[in-house]
Amino acid sequence: MFNRIITLVTIAVGLSFCAQAEQSLNLIYTNDMEGSVATCGCAVDPGGGIVRRINWYQQNNFSPTDTIYINAGSTLFPGSDSMDYEAEYLKLGASIMTESLTSMNIDAYTPGAYDLKMGKDFFKSTTKKLPVLITNAKEKGFLKEVKIIRAGRNIKIFGIVTGIKDLATTDAVEALKKLTSKKDKKDYFILLADTNMQQLTKILKKITNIDVVLSSSIEEQLTTPLQVGKTTVLRLLKGGDSIGLYKKENNVVFLGSSYNKDNEFTDRIKKYEGLQNTAAPKVKAEF
Repeated sequence: MFNRIITLVTIAVGLSFCAQAEQSLNLIYTNDMEGSVATCGCAVDPGGGIVRRINWYQQNNFSPTDTIYINAGSTLFPGSDSMDYEAEYLKLGASIMTESLTSMNIDAYTPGAYDLKMGKDFFKSTTKKLPVLITNAKEKGFLKEVKIIRAGRNIKIFGIVTGIKDLATTDAVEALKKLTSKKDKKDYFILLADTNMQQLTKILKKITNIDVVLSSSIEEQLTTPLQVGKTTVLRLLKGGDSIGLYKKENNVVFLGSSYNKDNEFTDRIKKYEGLQNTAAPKVKAEF
């Protein structure tokens, strides 16, 4: 299967840097992890999980001066409907997931369709240490943009969401126009977007100076980067068994068994798996 190997997809666009900037920007990205606290549980070559994700990140020893980590939801919970008896382990999993994002020095996180599954109050409490970015949110308490300097560039990150229950939003285009109207040569614009491809294409036709989009959507998954005008759109397959590294080329790394090694999250994930395995109520056999 194509998502069971490390794939290297070379694209022509790459990241444009000024000639004097010798550093290369490492753009690490994840999306649609759907509560992948442990491995995917596949019968053959299971992938993903927090332990492997953290180990991959630590093994690469990325420099903080030229590395960005961004995440577009849905991240905290599985996409399928859940039962009341699953709430305890699902909430524990969401807590572990947010801690893992923090340990990877995440720069921006935009939620997706499933991230408010346990309600807005739980979401805000669990993600209070994360840079939660919703440019088109009506209510206060979310970042409108993230500004950082990496690899000699002024990085500006925006995030839009559409259709999340209980989260009031404004028009995405109007919200982005206010922040993207001026762009200098050293500026590099990144957009995190929880939206389907049709909606995203309409937005990018009106906001044409975005360099890279990381898109999360319950509808389509991209296996290779997509060009919309001058904008490169990235999106991993859902399920969290891979991680993306975008430089002048796009690398999608399958988090397989080679990344197995106990780390600071191992014991908590074992607790999560124990709760998961015993959550279902026991049914008495009738004779």
